[in-house]
Amino acid sequence: MGCRKVRRYATKWAVSGLSEGLAQELAPFGVDVCVVEPGYFRTGFLNAGARLHAEERLGAYRDGPAAEKMADLDRANDNQAGDPVKAAEVIVDVLTRSGMAEGRAIPLRLVLGTDCLATVRQKCKDTVALLDEWQDVSASTDFAV
Repeated sequence: MGCRKVRRYATKWAVSGLSEGLAQELAPFGVDVCVVEPGYFRTGFLNAGARLHAEERLGAYRDGPAAEKMADLDRANDNQAGDPVKAAEVIVDVLTRSGMAEGRAIPLRLVLGTDCLATVRQKCKDTVALLDEWQDVSASTDFAV
């Protein structure tokens, strides 16, 4: 039922939320939690044989956002900016606090790739705009002072 991609992204979102909670809970024990959030990396992940496609799609999935996303994935294949070897090196550096990450705390989120950076920055801007737009409604729920 529904688009397989939605379930995957929903699961990723759930793991991210769980990780945020775990990070706060485990910090007093000296345990760091890091969610690695990669953008597109040039691997075989988007190759024709690696992706599953439904034999038949509902109209809403043949056209619209789901179809646009599938077309984006097709265009991205073999054009990804991300180098998986560099990503692996960065992940090791961050988790061992060495190399590029020497002297830095392990981040809750490790965003990898310029495409992912742009996506996360845009999401943050969209969230701030939403908060600004609904400020009066959101703030109206407090007790009167």
